[in-house]
Amino acid sequence: MHHLRFSKYNIKYRNELGHYLRDDWTSISDVGKVCEGELLTMEEYERVEKNYLDALLDIIQTIGVSRFQIYSSGVWDLDTSQIDFPLSEGTIINIEQCLLLSQQTLREKVWHIIKSPKLNIYFGHEYYIYISFDGDLDTVKAIIKKYDLFWEMQEKDFLDNED
Repeated sequence: MHHLRFSKYNIKYRNELGHYLRDDWTSISDVGKVCEGELLTMEEYERVEKNYLDALLDIIQTIGVSRFQIYSSGVWDLDTSQIDFPLSEGTIINIEQCLLLSQQTLREKVWHIIKSPKLNIYFGHEYYIYISFDGDLDTVKAIIKKYDLFWEMQEKDFLDNED
């Protein structure tokens, strides 16, 4: 499997230790705040969020996954009337449900890890998505770039850090 993370953070703003050097927004809670001299509006937040979700959908379709299993989840501030499936470990979800859950995770309403035999998805802090997948690495990198996002290779699957 290949392991990478993707985000809106341009890698040219990282130092030699990999630290991001800009004062960029990292959360929906930053809407209304000034970051890097720009006011973060809900419209701009939603534009970036859409890029993440579109990239994720494109990756899912390219890899050929139609179902996922919720591996781990936690609910913080979610109106569960929006969710028509149980948010519990072992629940099988389709692509549409995966994207809904992913949007709610980006909005910090819920947290989850989802798995399939060919693609694992984990949402990290500060608006990062980690993926481990079987498929063409260059194609996935091109998909991420197509949505004005940036990728960084990871040495191992995020699930290897558990235990």
